Amino acid sequence: MVFYLDEQGRRRSIPAAWTDVVADDPFRVMAAGRCPFRTVDLVALADLIDRRTS
Repeated sequence: MVFYLDEQGRRRSIPAAWTDVVADDPFRVMAAGRCPFRTVDLVALADLIDRRTS
C-alpha cells in the first residue's frame, strides 16, 4: 500500500501496484501487451470456478 494525505489532510491509501513504486511484473514486460492474463491468474480463476460448480 502507498499512503498519502488528501486535500483535507486525511490519510488515504492505494495499492502499490497502481503506482510506479513497485517494479513491473516480469510476465507483463515479456508479454508486451500481447497477453492480458498471467498464467497464475488463469489457474486461480479455473480453481475458483471448479470450487463454485462442485
